[in-house]
Amino acid sequence: MSTIIDVLKKKELFSCLTKQELSVLEPFLYERKLKKGQYLFWQGDPKQRMYYLLEGYVTLEKSNKQGSLQYHQYIKKDSLFPYNGLFADTDEYCHSAIAETDVHVVYLSIDVFEGFVAKHSRLLQRLIKEYGKILEGQERRIQHGIIPNAQERVMNSISYLMMDLGVEYPNYIRIDIPLTTAKISSISGTSRETASMVINKLKREKKLTIKGKVMYIHEPQYFEKLVI
Repeated sequence: MSTIIDVLKKKELFSCLTKQELSVLEPFLYERKLKKGQYLFWQGDPKQRMYYLLEGYVTLEKSNKQGSLQYHQYIKKDSLFPYNGLFADTDEYCHSAIAETDVHVVYLSIDVFEGFVAKHSRLLQRLIKEYGKILEGQERRIQHGIIPNAQERVMNSISYLMMDLGVEYPNYIRIDIPLTTAKISSISGTSRETASMVINKLKREKKLTIKGKVMYIHEPQYFEKLVI
């Protein structure tokens, strides 16, 4: 019967470690399943845990005092989170983490994880590389987020969703998270009317379809060209 250590050993992030090295973490690891819409932690909660997502999608969100969304990031299967605050002198989570779908996570104390990483340079190198990819992606999002043209922001948001979360099939790319017009408008910082107009235009041009809140991209190359 597979243990949680067996499962983690097969993941790319932890594959650089031996099973014996990983087994040190076993007494500190916990599993949890949450339903869509449940919170793993809230913005401002004491920073206590690191999570590894085994199944589903999680959203990291940060809002200002007025409730306006300032930051949004999807976490997909086989990802560690939150990187923000790791090895940093902060006592609180700077985001909220919400189950975008039903999820299955493994978690442990952030202090235990930091101590473990400090003893394993191979894992540290992989974490740094992964964090670099996250920062690069966020930098591109910021650059495109300040584009004055609202329609272009919607297009760029769809492009990033495809690149980050899309699952490739022979004739299309599918984005499995539930996507509504309201969600896309929020991500792109536009009105629902603008987001709806752009999406309907893309549907008419047969570049994408949405069925049951799942988006199917039929011309990936069209959206790939939008991402610089």
